[in-house]
Amino acid sequence: MPPKKKKKEVNPDDPGFKAMKAFKKAYEAANLSLGVEPLALNLDPGEGQTCIARLVITPMIRTTPSGAHDCTPAHLKALAAALADYPFLRKLAIWTVGVRGEGLPALTSYIAANRTLRVLELSDCSLTPLACKLLGEALQVVGPVPKDLTMLKLDHNPGIGNAGAEALTGGGIKLPLKDVNLAYCGLSGAEGGAALANGLMRQPGLTALDLRGNRLEAAGTLATLEVSRVGG
Repeated sequence: MPPKKKKKEVNPDDPGFKAMKAFKKAYEAANLSLGVEPLALNLDPGEGQTCIARLVITPMIRTTPSGAHDCTPAHLKALAAALADYPFLRKLAIWTVGVRGEGLPALTSYIAANRTLRVLELSDCSLTPLACKLLGEALQVVGPVPKDLTMLKLDHNPGIGNAGAEALTGGGIKLPLKDVNLAYCGLSGAEGGAALANGLMRQPGLTALDLRGNRLEAAGTLATLEVSRVGG
């Protein structure tokens, strides 16, 4: 039998190790203050790493110690509070979890202040036009320091609709986004095409837009193609 590999000792002064330790402490405190059981998050950095760069929240993640499957708005609020001072997260994915109530403003406040997140996925999260408005405001580029977040996936949120697509860039705000997924988001007809053509598709950095599963039909499709033809 080959000898077991000796586990590499972690330097307690390693920035990643210290950040993970602080995050876990903050997460425990945030859940305690809100009176909810913490989600059993996968916080294993992997071999040779001292901190996580990716975090996925799904309905399959249980709370501890009861083992319930219910990720509530309070859980998202606790997570956002704990992540506020964590500098190494690059991807946050929330799948099939309702982003609503107190969880929505907490999450968008975190995004507004964050400068290191690169990918945000909110797939099948019961998003509404109001959620898109808050997301757009949180993502907008303000001041000389750009955000790293360039990929936004909002697929399978049929409640977004035409109004949500318009609200995402309401008031002509500038977003850092390069890749956006709005597949199966309830956009339809000429109104949906106009919402995209006059807003999201005018963003100077946008290079990819997934619109599968939307019923833009001829009029809506023509509106988006016209913007593509003239280059925004």
